[in-house]
Amino acid sequence: MLENCKDCSHICTVIIDKQETYNVKGEDITITAKVKKCEICNAELFDMNLDTENLKAAYREYKENHNLMQSEEIVALRKNFHLTQSMLAILVGCTQATIARYEKGSIQSETHNTALTLFKNPDNIRVAFEMKKTEFNPNEYKVLSECLSTKKSTLYSKSINLLESSYSYSPDVYSGFKKFDIEKLKAVILFFALNQIDLYKTKLMKLLWYADMMFFKKNVTSITGMKYIHQKYGPVPYKYSLCLSIMEDLGVIELQDQEYGDVILPKSDKSLLNKLSKSELEVLNFVSSKFLSAKAKDISELSHKERGYQRTELLDPISYEYAFEMKC
Repeated sequence: MLENCKDCSHICTVIIDKQETYNVKGEDITITAKVKKCEICNAELFDMNLDTENLKAAYREYKENHNLMQSEEIVALRKNFHLTQSMLAILVGCTQATIARYEKGSIQSETHNTALTLFKNPDNIRVAFEMKKTEFNPNEYKVLSECLSTKKSTLYSKSINLLESSYSYSPDVYSGFKKFDIEKLKAVILFFALNQIDLYKTKLMKLLWYADMMFFKKNVTSITGMKYIHQKYGPVPYKYSLCLSIMEDLGVIELQDQEYGDVILPKSDKSLLNKLSKSELEVLNFVSSKFLSAKAKDISELSHKERGYQRTELLDPISYEYAFEMKC
């Protein structure tokens, strides 16, 4: 609380830390505030700059508690896509003045915060841009179009490079005597996403294994060049989590969170399937039809009975030689 002292000119002051509580949107927020104090009479002195900074600190704490983007995050988001405040306002659906307030520390509405958070993903900006492109002037339209094109190209290249570097092993009996082929993998995953109902991740992992193994059995080479390892719930592709994440980044599939886990949905155009040969499609159709009604648990239990799984230990790579002893 500020105190007045008529006999003191307050010529000697100091800034101290003090716990203070601010009411922010009906909620009490306690912060360590900066307060100016007279060293002679101990009076607390009002300082506009300090009071403003303390209020901003209370707002920051409120945002942190409610998982709202901080002002510097909004600025960084805007600059990342070369947006002016006016351009971001169009995408969000508010005024330029509103964006300016948010960037200075004001608390954004939950609706605007949701939009801003979604816009961290370039794909979501593309959707909003497509819906509101007539609201941008020609120069703004050109800037955002070029930026989104670059972002897509950069993300795609980085994802491809990351996946290929992770699977840069030499062809051998553990890869089906084939170099890893990302285009084939994309096509195979899309094929199963298109032809299976309620395709959970666990089931997809087994379908990939059976497809590669069955093709190897007929042709002494795999479709994808993927290596598979022994895991608790059956064979899975090497670094399968990374693989699925990148497939989503590349726009091949979409992972939808459901009650029993992530379901794989097709996202890419069917033209991707043109990467597959007639003989590869025959094997994929056979595997897909055989396990069409099987649940993830069913196909996992069946994979446990295969020699390739039974004769390996946890985290061991599974040789394609076991393809000739498959029960499928």
